[in-house]
Amino acid sequence: MLHDKSKFLVSVSGVALSTLLVFALLGVYFGVINQSKTVPLTSGADYWVTERGLRNLFNSASFLPPGQAPVLSKIKGVRNATAVINRTTTIKVNGQDATAGVVGFDTKTDIGRAGTLYQGTSRVGRHEAVIDRALAQKHNLQLGGHIRVNKTDFKVVGMSDNTNDMEFQYVFLSFNDAREALQQPAVNYYLVNLSVPPSQARDKIKRVIPTSELKTKESIAQGNADVIRDTFLPVLGLLVVIGIAVGTTVIGLTIYTSTTERAKEYGVLKAVGVPGRRLFFIVMQQTLISGIAGYVFGMALYALVVRIAFSTTPTVSFSLDNQYFAIIFGVSLLSAVLAALIPLGKINRIDPVEAFHE
Repeated sequence: MLHDKSKFLVSVSGVALSTLLVFALLGVYFGVINQSKTVPLTSGADYWVTERGLRNLFNSASFLPPGQAPVLSKIKGVRNATAVINRTTTIKVNGQDATAGVVGFDTKTDIGRAGTLYQGTSRVGRHEAVIDRALAQKHNLQLGGHIRVNKTDFKVVGMSDNTNDMEFQYVFLSFNDAREALQQPAVNYYLVNLSVPPSQARDKIKRVIPTSELKTKESIAQGNADVIRDTFLPVLGLLVVIGIAVGTTVIGLTIYTSTTERAKEYGVLKAVGVPGRRLFFIVMQQTLISGIAGYVFGMALYALVVRIAFSTTPTVSFSLDNQYFAIIFGVSLLSAVLAALIPLGKINRIDPVEAFHE
C-alpha cells in the first residue's frame, strides 16, 4: 500500500474530504438548533410566565403588565419572580446597523442574562452592556467600545458566548436601561422559580395576570427549535442528506479505484500461491487503514474549519455530539468495506499469467 505513496494519499484525502463535508453540514444543522435553545435554557429560571398563546421567542409576541414581579413572588410556592424585557430590534454597532435581541435583565440576581460569560464582566451598570461575542467579532468591536440602542449609547463591558441565533445576536442591558432605551413600559416575560409542582402555582399566577400562561423553559426551547426546523432547516436538512450521499459515494469510489488499480499486485500474489481468503484479508486490511486514516484526517480538518469559521463567519455555529462522530465513523467504514467487496470478484478471476505478462 505504501509502495505508491501518492495513490495512498489520494485515497486517504478522498475519504477525508468526504468526511469533512458530512461533518460540516451536520455541524451547522445541529449548531443552529442548539443555539436556538440556549437563551431559554440558560436564563436562570425553570419557568417562564408569558402571554397566553406564545409558541416561541422568534415570531410570537408577549406583552404583560409591568410591576407584577413582587406580587408573583408572594405566591406560595414561588421562590422568586423576575421581570424581563426581550425585544428584537435594530441597533448601531460601529456605525453599522445590526439586528439584535435586546434583553433587559435583573442585574442583582443575573436572572434573564443567558449564555455564558466569555470575556469581561456580567455586572452591567448604568448605560453598560454585555453583547454576544459573535456580534462583536462581526463588527470588530472590543471591550470598552460602544453600541447604540435607539438614541442611547452603551459601553460594552462584557461578551457572552452561546447567545447567537444566527439571524441575530443578543445584547444584555439592565432592566431599567432596556425599558428606557426601547421606550417600552410593558414586560415581555416574568421568569420564575418554583418550590412546588407547576400545577399548584399555575392558577394562582393566572389570577395575578389573567392573560398569562406558565411554561417550562424546555417548552420554550423546543418552540424555538421547532420554528427553526420549519423555516430554515428543511433546506439545510436536504443538503445534509445530499452531503451524506455524496460523501458515501466518494468514499466508495475512492476505495474501489485504489483496490482495482492494484489488480496486478494481487495477481502476482495469486501466482505465488496466496489463497483467496488471504487476498480478501489484505484487501479489507488496506481498505480499513485508508478509511480510518481518512476519517481521522477529516475529523482534524473539521476541527480546523470550526476554528477558522468563527473568524470569517462568526454568526455560523457548529455543534456535533459524540454519537454523530461514532455514526459517521461507522458509515465511512461501511462505505469503504462495501466498495472494496465489489472488485474482489475481479481479483479472484485474475489470471496470474496475465499479471506477470503485464
